[in-house]
Amino acid sequence: SLQTAQEIVREHGIAVSLGAQDISEFDDGAYTGEVGGNQIKEFADFVIIGHSERRRYFGETPDQIAKKVAVAKKAGLTVILCVQDENESIVEGADLIAFEPPSAISTFGVGKAEDPAEVSRVFEVLKTKSDAPLIYGGSVDASDINNYKSVQNISGFLIGGASLEPESFSSIIKAW
Repeated sequence: SLQTAQEIVREHGIAVSLGAQDISEFDDGAYTGEVGGNQIKEFADFVIIGHSERRRYFGETPDQIAKKVAVAKKAGLTVILCVQDENESIVEGADLIAFEPPSAISTFGVGKAEDPAEVSRVFEVLKTKSDAPLIYGGSVDASDINNYKSVQNISGFLIGGASLEPESFSSIIKAW
């Protein structure tokens, strides 16, 4: 799908960057089912690492996440590092940090966006750990996007389910 998306973006001159949802922790080689950094770099600029779903369903550990960041950086990818709370350590090499509390992820949480005041509080702590831009991910949709405009240090969003509905996603982009 990334190759097709890249072709459409280039053909129509669309000003967007593409990203992958995961990356192998291994350098290039025979790792059946894994997608390496160089493979992703052919079609995308970004990669999400450490998403709550990967941690929960695939048992990803901090060590694996650090290895994935290293592979991504070696391939020249921009890393979006997901953290679940302010106590998590920040892996060196993260270009963007996405705070995504598991309770706000609809696949296993209540699927309710975090209170903007709590996002601000967490961002204050994360800013002491890294200079990387901070984004919020966790059930943000067109109905509540405006609530986050007052959050200090917010640089954007990691949109989940709402990105699957074109009209909703478009509304989020326009509102921001």
